[in-house]
Amino acid sequence: MPAAVPHTACTPTQLGSTLSKWFKNWKVQAISATVGALVTAAAIAWMQPSDDYERTETGYATARLQSSSPSLEAIAGQKVVVDYFFYQCPHCRSFDPMLQAWAKGQAEGVAVKRVPVTGGRPVLIRQAALFYALDTLGEIPARNGAVFEAVANNADFPVSDTDLVKWAGKERIDPQRLLAAYHAPGIRARIEAGDQAFHDMALTTVPAISVRGRWIVTPATAGSIEAMAEAMTAAVKQPDPPGS
Repeated sequence: MPAAVPHTACTPTQLGSTLSKWFKNWKVQAISATVGALVTAAAIAWMQPSDDYERTETGYATARLQSSSPSLEAIAGQKVVVDYFFYQCPHCRSFDPMLQAWAKGQAEGVAVKRVPVTGGRPVLIRQAALFYALDTLGEIPARNGAVFEAVANNADFPVSDTDLVKWAGKERIDPQRLLAAYHAPGIRARIEAGDQAFHDMALTTVPAISVRGRWIVTPATAGSIEAMAEAMTAAVKQPDPPGS
């Protein structure tokens, strides 16, 4: 765990040596060249010992964008709050009900988006694909907790379409619709866009929140996972900088 924020944040490399083993046998053709470069950079960043965003008095920090503002952060007329997570992270699982409760308490005009990040790991890519499939079917955020539970019971879930069919039946979701959405051609592009946005926001750990593409809330900036909601509220209320 990162020394600066013990027991409050996840990185893919904390889940074992899977990432290093995967890089050793990395087949570049499995992903695009653009994402190949991104994965290399992201993996190096995720191996850092602590969150790059440190504790602040307000609970949120100014985003250090590494490129122009990511498109994921923009919805016309909305104050967009983006939750970066991955399903194998137990802290993301703890934070998810807090996020859902926070979102229900927000005024009209605040849009919450969830973005699964993968670091290029095949298992996290499969889980991100499941998230986007459920999102396509309108099952997010309602089924998010069920996916967290399935992954907690089997970190490799889903391994196959059979896994998805069995799980869909348990959750009373049409398995054929789920499979169609899971294998839809646009899924990979959405996953790549999410990883790119995570990188562009100079983030290294999850859970991490981007507020309006300008401010970052993490367990490190807020002091704890439990304090993140209050910091998010404060960040949402901040006025736009002059000339923006």
